[in-house]
Amino acid sequence: MPFPDNLIAAFAALNATWFILAFAAICFDLLTGFIIKGVIPHNVQSSIMREGLVHKSWEVAIILCAAMIDIAISAGMGIDMQPMSAVTCAFIFVMESASVCENALEGNPELASAPVIKYVSKAKQEAASELDDTNDLGRHLRG
Repeated sequence: MPFPDNLIAAFAALNATWFILAFAAICFDLLTGFIIKGVIPHNVQSSIMREGLVHKSWEVAIILCAAMIDIAISAGMGIDMQPMSAVTCAFIFVMESASVCENALEGNPELASAPVIKYVSKAKQEAASELDDTNDLGRHLRG
């Protein structure tokens, strides 16, 4: 039975660095969002916390799905690389880091002049602009 041995070896061979960074960023975003948007303004609402936890749970599910794809590639085809999980974790790490920057800016508006905050704000505006353009195109195509 070589498949279970390969599967266990594939799981053990996954690079944990990106997973740790992504999960740390998720937890840090939860913590900063809870403090900045709930504790400080005395506005802790369980419905908003549940919604946030659901969103973070989906991010974890996506990371686990990417890891399963990499494990299947490694165990089934013998390819020793993890492109899906590394890219997925890197994307979630960047996304959550941007959210932490937004939380920091909301908690301390004086940080608006910091280079990192300016870069994140510009990237977010460009992404929102692209999304609006896509939505307009979709509306035109639907008629």
